[in-house]
Amino acid sequence: LQSQQTLIQENQRLQTENMRLSTAIRQNDVQRLQLAELKKLNLLADSGIGNSTAAQIVSNGKNPLSDKLLLNKGSNDGLKAGDAVIDQYGLIGQISAVQPFNAELTVLTSSQTVVPVMVARTGVHSLVYGDSNQVSLRYFPLDADLQPGDLLVTSGMDSVYPAGIPVAKVESALRSSGTPYYRTTLSIPAAIRSSKYVLVLPQIEELSIQTASSVAASSPQ
Repeated sequence: LQSQQTLIQENQRLQTENMRLSTAIRQNDVQRLQLAELKKLNLLADSGIGNSTAAQIVSNGKNPLSDKLLLNKGSNDGLKAGDAVIDQYGLIGQISAVQPFNAELTVLTSSQTVVPVMVARTGVHSLVYGDSNQVSLRYFPLDADLQPGDLLVTSGMDSVYPAGIPVAKVESALRSSGTPYYRTTLSIPAAIRSSKYVLVLPQIEELSIQTASSVAASSPQ
């Protein structure tokens, strides 16, 4: 009986230790993924993408499918309502409200979102709309060239999004009788629901002012 009890206790100890080791391995895997994510964002920040601010997504509220996320940076860090937010893959959304120490991010898939885009391959301009946890290209004319695999990037035609940020990829582009527009299916490159680290980009008007100020400051008096 003593031997059986000892075996049971040893088995329980080994199971507990196995759970601890498994948890430690999973935590290390998560840390490696986060480190890789940070490295890619640092490369973006160093590639001349503008005066970006690194931030962390700290909450999505009580609803995991909410179109609002909370960042750990705010107006004290230079963030403003309207600033674009990207991860290592593409556009996540736009700052919609700012407090001194945090900011609210409205994600790309929100029904409030409209993004001016262009087809990277052809330069044809259009609009991408947020549409119930996905995005749509509603009014792309049939007389323009559009193919599966085409990447839609920000066009820079507004005062918000710098040009060239990946927004969506065309998965299908069908011609239908009775409508002058393509019926499309899009996918989103950005990891909206899983990215932890992001870059906040100043609006184009802010970049223009900052650039002009830098030029003026460096000009000989």
